[in-house]
Amino acid sequence: MILMFCSLVSCIITVNILFCFMNDRYDKVYRNQWLYRILTIGYTLVAAGVNMRMVPLANMAVYLILFGAAACVLYEGGGKKKVGRVVEVFVLYIVMAVSETLGVLLLDLLLAKAGRIPRSEEMLQSMETAFSVLIVLFLYYAAFGRVWKKSALRTRTQYIVYLIMLLYGSVNILVISFISDQENPFILMMIVGCIIFSNLYQSISFVFYPIYR
Repeated sequence: MILMFCSLVSCIITVNILFCFMNDRYDKVYRNQWLYRILTIGYTLVAAGVNMRMVPLANMAVYLILFGAAACVLYEGGGKKKVGRVVEVFVLYIVMAVSETLGVLLLDLLLAKAGRIPRSEEMLQSMETAFSVLIVLFLYYAAFGRVWKKSALRTRTQYIVYLIMLLYGSVNILVISFISDQENPFILMMIVGCIIFSNLYQSISFVFYPIYR
């Protein structure tokens, strides 16, 4: 159950970041905001359904098809032709996938050093998914987003806050390894969900509503 939940959360983050990227880079073809919101939900459900089958190539293919179509049909401009937009979106997806992999490797290393590798394979995969999502959020909003959104200025304070958010979320996920054998899975889902979505909310807040000048 918790693995399915973490998989869904991972898809929510990935889909939202990809749409956020296209919103920053390109112009929307349609003015109806509800269309994009509904598509975001639909894309998330489709991606989650494929992701739960644990087939990496199928997962990659569905993102390429869905967001390739979105880049061609729902967006325009940005100084790019349709092929250029598709390539940019797919490159970002690959970068995010690599970042997730690095996050998984880092968590496995930390757990091995601490001698706290969970007995349950499902719990371990859930923690890896949650931790890798935190890494992706941190890298996207603290580093990657700055590459194509020059107007998104970052101050030293903002970078410090990003780092604190990452460390706080990471520590909480590591703490789960100490309670995973005793705690109710529902409680663990609540903990993981709160950690990830709080990081997502704070990251978006700092990007669009900077409070430090």
